[in-house]
Amino acid sequence: MQRAGSPGRAACQVTEFARRVYDALRTVRRGRVTTYARLAKAVGVASPRAVGRALRDNPWAPWVPCHRVIASDLRPGGYRGQVRGRAAAEKLARLAAEGVRFAGGRLAEPWRVVDPHPWASSRRCTMSRGRMRTIRMLAAAVALAASAGEVTFEREAEVVRIRVGGRPLADYRFRHERFPCFHPVLAPHGAALTRAFPSGEIAGESRDHPHHCGLWSTHGDLNGHDFWSSRNGERIVHVAFLELDEGGGRMVVSNEWVAGGAVVATDRRVWRFRPTRDGGSEIELEAFVHASRGALRFGDTKEGSLALGLGAALQPDPPGRGRILNSEGHADRAAWSRPARWCDYSGPLGGEMVGVAIFDHPFNPRHPTGWHVRTYGLFSANPFARKSFGLLQEPETFEVPAGGVVTFRWRVWIHRGEPSAAELDRRFAEWAARSAGDRP
Repeated sequence: MQRAGSPGRAACQVTEFARRVYDALRTVRRGRVTTYARLAKAVGVASPRAVGRALRDNPWAPWVPCHRVIASDLRPGGYRGQVRGRAAAEKLARLAAEGVRFAGGRLAEPWRVVDPHPWASSRRCTMSRGRMRTIRMLAAAVALAASAGEVTFEREAEVVRIRVGGRPLADYRFRHERFPCFHPVLAPHGAALTRAFPSGEIAGESRDHPHHCGLWSTHGDLNGHDFWSSRNGERIVHVAFLELDEGGGRMVVSNEWVAGGAVVATDRRVWRFRPTRDGGSEIELEAFVHASRGALRFGDTKEGSLALGLGAALQPDPPGRGRILNSEGHADRAAWSRPARWCDYSGPLGGEMVGVAIFDHPFNPRHPTGWHVRTYGLFSANPFARKSFGLLQEPETFEVPAGGVVTFRWRVWIHRGEPSAAELDRRFAEWAARSAGDRP
């Protein structure tokens, strides 16, 4: 199956009927959808299934936007020949990025359904418009590559110092006593977003929870072992750097999850770094946790999974003057445990308003994730807390069979100012749509 991308050799093998379907579909603009039946009527056939087959073989996605075709009963319908799984999630992500949402499994706003219109000539504009889109995408790719090229890694005995856009961003401490972590993580103007403890002490900052260290990823109950607080000596141990690619702004590492002297699981983590136009930075994690030593059971606990320990200035609790806000409109203490697509922590720091947002990818298990986010500076995305968050009456575990793998992806946006909910929604939707075609 061809992945969404530039038109390839298959474009030359498209039938005349398929060209009519694609040309008609391209009249359905961003923010609107049509149905298989309406599209069939527009091209003069009685079979919506024939239209579905043409869309399944579409070599010009997303230039020919087959994600904008839904079922007549207003359900999302299929995508890339599939009606569930990653393809379905990709379709929903693309539609969400265009403002089209579903509630209860059906289109939330039926007025978005429109009739497509066939072009006067069946071959009109298909390739020329496709080439225009290709040029735009190539320009965006060049700009992204230029930004990624502004990343540098300086490796020392136990730390990698990371600079983005010419500014220090974070120190990656891969020999940390509990788990690899980034500490400190810096705001755009150089002040530390993360608290100094346990590596240091600053007046007014808390000195509890020594495992709340910078930016880290772990879980408090994996096969019964506590990799969050390491109560029984559990550790995530750095094994190797697989890549340190400054040109691509990419660091790939491998780790072992060790408890009781035995390896419980292994993982591969792909970290990506890039500057943003607002003068901030993005840190993206794609983590592959492998059940390489037997089946894995992620227990129902609030302690996990991608977390930040923030300094006192950003906290809503005194002496801080910060703010917590999630995608569902919950703020400060009300944001704790609530499932949300993103969550933001902002406040005044060193004379400037700055903050950090975490985005939960639509492909993640149990998206949208719950949030172990506290007004004292703990900021954690955790999809595994169900009963622990009050979402279920009984605990619910998440299992990975022996030899299997579970994938997580999060983006951390370190920003200037205090972004609005609309701005955070926009950034989340753009990221989700742009990465929807990626595969682990």
